Amino acid sequence: MDFIFQGFQSTLPVWLYLLIFAACSFFAWWSYNSITGIQKSYRYLLIGLRSAVFFILLALLLNPFFKKETSYFTKPHILVMLDNSASTAIEKRNYGGIESYQKVLNELNFNDSSTVNFDFFSIGSESRPVSVDELTFSADQTNLSQAVGLIKANSAPAKAAIIISDGIYTEGENPVFEAGEVNIPIFTIGLGDTTSQKDVLVKSITSNPNGYLNSHHAVE
Repeated sequence: MDFIFQGFQSTLPVWLYLLIFAACSFFAWWSYNSITGIQKSYRYLLIGLRSAVFFILLALLLNPFFKKETSYFTKPHILVMLDNSASTAIEKRNYGGIESYQKVLNELNFNDSSTVNFDFFSIGSESRPVSVDELTFSADQTNLSQAVGLIKANSAPAKAAIIISDGIYTEGENPVFEAGEVNIPIFTIGLGDTTSQKDVLVKSITSNPNGYLNSHHAVE
């Protein structure tokens, strides 16, 4: 706990208080200097005490302002959203699936909670609290919008959020719209291979123009 002097809050100038103090000190000296019935040392002591009283009173009239500061450290909370979908386990070119995923988690060193508290959540069809060891990498759906909504709901105690995902969402809305309403920074760590993939293209379909109920039709 520290007390910091912030100055005086007086409407009168400081030099006027100094002038008043000088006058009061002179009055104290004049009051005791003419008394010869006490020793000289005691007279000076009494003069000093009365002058000190005047000084304290004038200092209080100056209205000094002090600020008390107390410094303490609390570990911040960081929300960590872990993609638990089956797509994160697929090996593709430079991405080794679960092995690469675990390598990323090890490099982030989430086991060290000496300066920060981590709150882990899994990303699947729904987001829920989880530990890193409980990840199965087998969720059928990926709802990133709900994960961002969970960050928004828990943003009060948290200072930041981390999303570790391949970015492929198969359920829910585009997470970008939900992320715009979050008031804490969100950091993303991408998983998977960055090489562009070719999509399957259907150029033409040949079939009978007419179809009948409960019958099979050939499509080429």
